[in-house]
Amino acid sequence: MLAKWETRSHAEQVHNDPDCNSNPYSCRRSVSLFLPWEGEIRLQGFNVTFKGQSLQLPHNIHDIELERISDYILVSQHQVFMLAWQGRSSSIYIKMNPEFVGRTCGLCGNFNADVQDDLKTSYGMFTDNLSMFGNSWMEEEPQQLTCPVVPSFYPFPCSTQEPHDLLKVAEVCTSLLKDPFKSCHEFVSPYSYMASCSNDICFLVLVFAEIECPTELIYRECITCCPVHCNTEHICIDNKLQCLDGCYCPDGECSVTGDMYFQSFDGQVYTFPATCQYVLAKSRNPGGFIVTIQNTPCGPNLDGACIQSVNLVLNEDPRTEVTISHSGEVYMASQIRVSLPYSDVHHQA
Repeated sequence: MLAKWETRSHAEQVHNDPDCNSNPYSCRRSVSLFLPWEGEIRLQGFNVTFKGQSLQLPHNIHDIELERISDYILVSQHQVFMLAWQGRSSSIYIKMNPEFVGRTCGLCGNFNADVQDDLKTSYGMFTDNLSMFGNSWMEEEPQQLTCPVVPSFYPFPCSTQEPHDLLKVAEVCTSLLKDPFKSCHEFVSPYSYMASCSNDICFLVLVFAEIECPTELIYRECITCCPVHCNTEHICIDNKLQCLDGCYCPDGECSVTGDMYFQSFDGQVYTFPATCQYVLAKSRNPGGFIVTIQNTPCGPNLDGACIQSVNLVLNEDPRTEVTISHSGEVYMASQIRVSLPYSDVHHQA
């Protein structure tokens, strides 16, 4: 049992492969989420099933949302929890809403901000014996092989690493002893985080050896898993994970600020205070997108330039045209004013 919480019949279980005889950190694993009166959602690799039926993501089961971001499958319920499943490494991350402080149990602990009482067995006993604690939360699956009892001593991921690899691990993880983290040491000891850092890196080396991304993507340690969006940003505060690592598109941002100061996608800054309509950005290939800005004279003597409106057209289709005025009004197809948030088959704003 990974986690279970009171007042709701939700439960999350981890399933380890009983036939795995290789390095324990590279064994196959799956996770199940049991919904009250609904059934089981199971995640294994990048496959998602509900009541045994395969799902295509994104997908909703009542108020449960399932989606995939990079190598993670996210399962979330508004104001309750978010579960992130790393499909390649079988890593699991769960974030609960503060409403459930002190109301959980399982291998993830009781969520009461007291690290000293997390090792509580399923039969209510506190222990320092990790084997006793972990084995107490074992749950047998029907028609499955009996789970082996985990021994008291289990090798850490770094125990099989070469010395030169351990030096690289130490170089990364000892950064927690330096600024800007150093100022926090008075309040939070860095050593447990250094141990987690070491285990994480050694685990990734064991499982992946090296992270490779497709040619057009780059690896990022932290990309938001709750993108800024009119409809969803407000629900990210309490129970959304802040960020996820993975392969993503590289940065690409162009901006126009102040007195017509432009910054190109590559960081070139220049000023161009002219009053006309200009192409801000467009795709090289036909049928892509085009963004134009309409400038107008402004200032006390009308000798400056300000953006009057921004216009976006997709796929050279007039039906997709979006115009945003300087006052924040939004128009579709040049004439239909819409209220935000708004979405249709072409747009989401």
